[in-house]
Amino acid sequence: MLCWIPLLLMKCFLAKPASGQHERSRLIEEGATVGDRAAALRRRPTLRESLVMAVPSMCDLLGTTLMNVGLVYTPVSVYQMTRGSIILIVGLMSVMFLQKRITKLEWVSLFVVFLGVFLVGLSGYLSGGDADGVGAGATKAGVSFDIVIGMTLVFLGITLTAVQFVVEEHILTYLKVEPVEVVGYEGLYGVALTTTAMTVGWLAYGQGYFDLAAAFRQMFGNPVILLTTVLIMVSICLFNFCGISLTYLLNSTSRSTIDTSRTLLVWLISMALGWESFHWLQMLAFGLLVGGTLAFNGVIQPENWSVVPAWLKDLEENVHT
Repeated sequence: MLCWIPLLLMKCFLAKPASGQHERSRLIEEGATVGDRAAALRRRPTLRESLVMAVPSMCDLLGTTLMNVGLVYTPVSVYQMTRGSIILIVGLMSVMFLQKRITKLEWVSLFVVFLGVFLVGLSGYLSGGDADGVGAGATKAGVSFDIVIGMTLVFLGITLTAVQFVVEEHILTYLKVEPVEVVGYEGLYGVALTTTAMTVGWLAYGQGYFDLAAAFRQMFGNPVILLTTVLIMVSICLFNFCGISLTYLLNSTSRSTIDTSRTLLVWLISMALGWESFHWLQMLAFGLLVGGTLAFNGVIQPENWSVVPAWLKDLEENVHT
């Protein structure tokens, strides 16, 4: 919801853009491209049409919750390996529901990114860093069952996040809304959904996870919790704005590959702080992750490499936007 602040400031201090009809006429007269004309035909959402942005907001809320609960039952390494599948799910959904075209080499790039994320988790598992991740006193069968539950919840959460990415891309194709505006609407509906769910839970149970009174006392009574709450709000605001901007400028699949690559930054910071030691398998994994991301987004061009088999190359224009 913090995104409404710059939106209101722009509305107050910036000149109003040309009307939709005038813009359409101008583009036709100037011989604009098909893409420009399609963008001009997008319409401003009515209040009722803006309700569609509650769908990605709900997916974000449920997906994040399921992944966090799944992490309780799952070692971090297994969680990381499972989470990497989001790029493949987004790619499949883009082809199925948005009629996007993904070339053979782009699919290879997606699998390379997934392999990199998988190896990151595998490295953590082999190093034994998650030995106590699911309970020190649990039996082997109990641990295995917990991991199955955790992986199922994480995968459901990832699927909902993929739906969120694809729905946001669809919204941006037919509604004339800026990324910052989409985030603002999603924040508005997210607050409404969260407040409603927590209030109903508080009235029905009044304790445990739904004890709102205790939550507010802890938040405002502890400066550290209050400060981190505000910092998380700002961080997530910028994170969502950048993510939807990537969807707007590129597409949801490109966004998922770049989003997955933030694991590299976490790894570098963890080593710099001394929280994690260097492993060659992780180095290989992050090399695959970064290379696949750069290849999919066109920064490097495997189509021009002589070592790439001809049957993988697509001589037509590379289109995935």
